[in-house]
Amino acid sequence: MAYATIKQMKKLKFILIILALFAFFPVATFAIEEGETEATTEVTATEDPETVEARSERIERAKKAFPIRLNEKEKTRLSDRCAKAQEKLIKIADALDTRSLIITKKYDLIEVHLIAVQKRLTTQEIDTSIIDLLLTSFQRLTSQYDSALVDYQNALDDATQVGCTGEPEVFKALLEDVRAKRQVFVNSVEAIKNFTLTDLKTSFDALRARLKSGNEES
Repeated sequence: MAYATIKQMKKLKFILIILALFAFFPVATFAIEEGETEATTEVTATEDPETVEARSERIERAKKAFPIRLNEKEKTRLSDRCAKAQEKLIKIADALDTRSLIITKKYDLIEVHLIAVQKRLTTQEIDTSIIDLLLTSFQRLTSQYDSALVDYQNALDDATQVGCTGEPEVFKALLEDVRAKRQVFVNSVEAIKNFTLTDLKTSFDALRARLKSGNEES
C-alpha cells in the first residue's frame, strides 16, 4: 500500500513539474510602421527561376487582393518615401527571423514535454485522453503558426525585393499584403499563448485532480 502511494506521488510530482514549465510563453509582436515603400515587379538577377516564379505568383495574388489606384501626386509621394520604408521593412524582417527562432524553440519544447507526459502516463497505464487532446490541438495550432510565419516572411521579402518608383501601385498592394499577413501571424501566436494559459492549465489541473483522487483511493 505504501509503495503504491509513493508511486502515485511520483506520478503527480512529474506532472506538476511539467505544468510548471508551461506557465508563461511570450507573444511576439512586430509593429509595421505606416510608412510607404516602393515596388516594381523587377527582381534581382541572382535569384533562381523558381524563386522568381513563386514571387511573381504572390505579387499577382496581392494585386488582385488589394487593387490599388493612386493619383499622380500619391505616386510621386510614394516614390519619394519608398526607400526609407523598405529599410524599415528589412529591419522588421530581420527582427522577425530572430524572434521566430526563439518562439519556435519554445513551441518545440512544449510539444516535447507533452509527448513525454503522454509516454509516461501510457507506461504507467494511466488514461492519456487529456494529453492526447492537448497534443493534437497544440500540433494543429503550431502548424497554423508555421504557415502564417512563412506567409509573413514571404510578404516582407516581396515588398523589400521589388523597386517602388516604377510601379508604386504594385508596391502599395504588397504593403497591404504585408499588413494582412502580419495580422494572421500575430493571431496565430496569440492563439498559442491563449492555449498555454487556458486549455493547457485547465487540462493539467484536471489531470492533477484525477491523480490526487487516485492517490487517496490507494
